[in-house]
Amino acid sequence: MRLLRDPPSQMMDEDMTNTPTAPSHAPQTNDARLGPVARFVRDTELDTRMLGMVGALLLSCALSLAFGSAQVPLERVLAILAQRLFGLAPEQAVSLGQDSIVWQLRAPRVLLGALVGAGLALVGTALQAVT
Repeated sequence: MRLLRDPPSQMMDEDMTNTPTAPSHAPQTNDARLGPVARFVRDTELDTRMLGMVGALLLSCALSLAFGSAQVPLERVLAILAQRLFGLAPEQAVSLGQDSIVWQLRAPRVLLGALVGAGLALVGTALQAVT
């Protein structure tokens, strides 16, 4: 422990010899220290989590297209999306009303909601980085 009455040279020597080092439990950022198996596991975990989050987003978007005041079954919603996005002919007959409900009313709202959520996440990340 330093006292205020210690001479400055002694305080400087003490500071130089007792410099704190990084704790041993700190994560290693150097990939050279990791073996190939550890790098693969780390990258696979990240890919798996990202794939799971994208899957959850797509599932929640599909479910939000199916639910509303006018019920449209999930199979029909997927058939409408496949027809509109990829040009695939639906196996089941889809009424014009269901098509317009899903494509003209619900899909823009779901897309806007996803974009607003992504924007809020981006702004929250930026604010956390600043503060």
